[in-house]
Amino acid sequence: MFHVLRLMKRPEIPLYVGAQAPLLHTRAMAEQENRRWGPIEYMGAFAADPAKVDPPFGGKFSGLTPARKHAVDFLIETIDRLSGQVTMLAIGPMTNLAIALRLRPDLETKIRRLVFMGGAVHVRNYDSRAAEFNFWFDPEAAQVVLRSAIAQKTMFGLDICNRAQLRKSHFDQIVAVKTPITELFREDMGNRNPGFLKKPDARTYIWDCLAAGYLLDPAFVTKRETEYLDVKTAFGKDYGAVTPLDRSLAPPRRRLK
Repeated sequence: MFHVLRLMKRPEIPLYVGAQAPLLHTRAMAEQENRRWGPIEYMGAFAADPAKVDPPFGGKFSGLTPARKHAVDFLIETIDRLSGQVTMLAIGPMTNLAIALRLRPDLETKIRRLVFMGGAVHVRNYDSRAAEFNFWFDPEAAQVVLRSAIAQKTMFGLDICNRAQLRKSHFDQIVAVKTPITELFREDMGNRNPGFLKKPDARTYIWDCLAAGYLLDPAFVTKRETEYLDVKTAFGKDYGAVTPLDRSLAPPRRRLK
């Protein structure tokens, strides 16, 4: 991320380090899941060597350092200071937000809106598993957030994300705009995954970009559903899957769009 900030010439934007592991999920649990109910195509940080620090893809170490304040403390202080004004964008496991809500339950009613990418209601993950990655990586955190009294939760699950494919024609339009960021995009998407420069027929998805794009231009969303949802946290083959919410287990204001 520091490398991206350097490319954008915005090194002054602070980055806060958050939780280093899910609330309960562990590497050992993920390995057992992979053996018993896998294969799991993408293991995220569980597949990385925690003792190894590599330079960012397409760059080198920036020399920048994270802010001293913990990410959870930053969330709590910001939501307190801007009560009722904060829109949060979550495009990964929601561990930090869940910790903040457990430390300060009153924050639930101070967050104006949460827009997040995660979960799957009517479809399955690309490796045919029931749970989408962000929810699978920290199901307990996702459950805390979904059961919370945050007034408005807008969910970009796989149900909508699977409909937005990135193809070679889109790739070409993006890289035609010559910027340091699009050059990084060209190298990553062109030569790595999905490899458009070598495989013109390749396709991929823009999961997180949809949630972020919604905050910039909500008009591209033409259909929505309102659901009351929960997350399965019993360890098993459906760990992290979305399930209907028993409304007696959560506060009254927990609607998802």
